[in-house]
Amino acid sequence: QELHPQSDIDLMILFKSPPDSTERVFLETYIRFLWDIGLQVGHSVRTLRDCLTQSQQDVTYKPSLFRYLFLFL
Repeated sequence: QELHPQSDIDLMILFKSPPDSTERVFLETYIRFLWDIGLQVGHSVRTLRDCLTQSQQDVTYKPSLFRYLFLFL
């Protein structure tokens, strides 16, 4: 509910398949809104396949992926 001073928000948006043009426009608008209200947002848009591939190639990716997934359990 509160951020530490100078901290940012890391946001991963996960899709089953690559987003279509309507979803991309929505995401761009949403991220822009977060910036406009003064939040420092680091974001990525990934598919399930992207996450699996990245986690197999880079072991340091797995802990952050688990952190994101934990938010939805």
